[in-house]
Amino acid sequence: MTWAKKIRKELREEEDGMTVKELCQMLNAPHTSVYDALTDMPDAYVDRWTEPNKYQSTEQIWRVVVPPPHCPRPRKPND
Repeated sequence: MTWAKKIRKELREEEDGMTVKELCQMLNAPHTSVYDALTDMPDAYVDRWTEPNKYQSTEQIWRVVVPPPHCPRPRKPND
């Protein structure tokens, strides 16, 4: 299973979204692998940012689009 598929699975199960750090911990994956996969996924987006505090700057909270069950699949150009 690719990083994108693993990330998509986790984000679809987590309604509130996750940071890259949280995804790395959950998947035991390197930061660059997770971040690169997220930026290449057309269905992933930054929903909001965390609030900065004394020890940490803001972080992106990522989510994925979940298509509705009745959504038609795109057709291939030759269909």
